[in-house]
Amino acid sequence: MIVAGIFLPILAQLPKLSNARVLQEQVLAHRGLIFESRQLRWRCLCGSASEAFPSRTSTKMIHSVRDIGRPQLERWIGYSSGHDGFDHLRMWIQHKDPMPDRTPWQRNNQYDAWYSMVTKYNTRALSYETDGLFALAGLSSAMATTHGCTYFAGLWKEDLQTGLCWFITGSKYANADVAVSSKESMDSMPSWTWISQRGREIQFRGWENNHTVIKHEGLSLFEHYTNEVPKPDNPFATIAPKKLVVTGRVRKIAVEKSKLDINWQDSENVYHGDLAAPRWVWRVRDIKTNEKLGHIAFDFDPASFTTRHIYCLLCLAREKYDKWQLTCLGLVPTDETLEEFKRIGLIMIRQEDWFGKLHEYDPYDKDAPGYIRRSGKDIRFIRTICLV
Repeated sequence: MIVAGIFLPILAQLPKLSNARVLQEQVLAHRGLIFESRQLRWRCLCGSASEAFPSRTSTKMIHSVRDIGRPQLERWIGYSSGHDGFDHLRMWIQHKDPMPDRTPWQRNNQYDAWYSMVTKYNTRALSYETDGLFALAGLSSAMATTHGCTYFAGLWKEDLQTGLCWFITGSKYANADVAVSSKESMDSMPSWTWISQRGREIQFRGWENNHTVIKHEGLSLFEHYTNEVPKPDNPFATIAPKKLVVTGRVRKIAVEKSKLDINWQDSENVYHGDLAAPRWVWRVRDIKTNEKLGHIAFDFDPASFTTRHIYCLLCLAREKYDKWQLTCLGLVPTDETLEEFKRIGLIMIRQEDWFGKLHEYDPYDKDAPGYIRRSGKDIRFIRTICLV
């Protein structure tokens, strides 16, 4: 139960912190009094203390939430309690911009805090795996209220390009018995959201605190799309819409079985976060030239995967140290119309112009190709498709 904003579980009924339904109480409570097996422990945004170490561990006091981020984000990280890893999300849920003067190249925002929470939440146990969104309904509702953002089955419309860029790092479920019994129900969930992989270890492809700007050159939601089902009574606890109609750059690519040959600790940070390696990685090549383009991190064990050609949907592009990294969804068509696709993994491509030129052109430039002069940008691979 929560008393005056304090997470105060009764000792005899203390749920395991590995349970997914406990996470909301942990994050939403500003202060926490935790009954451990041998002592009481206190935590708040300023610091923490326990019966064994009663002196507050932080050396500085936060007088106002707006103090966070002065002079930059690292200062707050250094003296926040951080014992459960959710202080960052707590701040973003309470205020629209708790770190107003962070450096401009730091993307670190409310969505990054959400993705960080999801990676921890996804491996926590649930009695019924299909309750994955119900156990987050309070948090998602608070997030939407504070920031005015639109919730899409565990992701956010305003940051959909980054939210779709998750990948599998582990193969084990938090609760194997439940996961097996509910596999049929989980398979019916849309492949584009991480909730379809409830119980697995995942990471999001992001660049928090990197000196770079993510170029939103790729995917965009098709605004005229309407749900095929009535609007749910509680959009924060249901999977709706199950289909996403998006416009972006789509191109066919070849996959081949290969050994993991990526140095995950390299300076280019192929996958950002805790530098966890994807579980299943194959190589991808250009169909015509056979040139090596990058890798695909599968959402499943591809041991029996026989399809040689799949499709790429460009989500994000970025340039760092004069090197380009394109992040794409790996897709397979669900029928012969090539209009509806299912996600099978996340693809990294290192060739800047493989999807065509990624920046705007002067439509009156006489030296530009005809398709660029007419539209002002390279539109050769842009199309609208449906993700299921």
